[in-house]
Amino acid sequence: FLGFAVLALRAGEDEPRPRTRGGRAVVVVAVAFTVSEVGDKAMLATMTLATQHSWLLVWIGSRIGMVASIVLAVLVGRTLMRIVPMRTVHLLSAALFAIVGVLLLVG
Repeated sequence: FLGFAVLALRAGEDEPRPRTRGGRAVVVVAVAFTVSEVGDKAMLATMTLATQHSWLLVWIGSRIGMVASIVLAVLVGRTLMRIVPMRTVHLLSAALFAIVGVLLLVG
């Protein structure tokens, strides 16, 4: 966590890149979300439901839920980027990572 705090501060020093149009952000978020979800409790619950009910309907429902949450995350993120400066986001995320890192070391 302390390493992520340093990385968040360093990311704030980068020059802003020009904005490009396209669906690349949605693909990146979808891949990151899918990778981060592998092995979590929701996935285990989905597998359990699939053993008790129609696996196809469970799979379709879980995909719809994942897509809905990804779209919501992208829309909220895009809206926040218009309101909150990127430097503030980096400072806040660095502070949160540092706090969690220190708490883990102390506890």
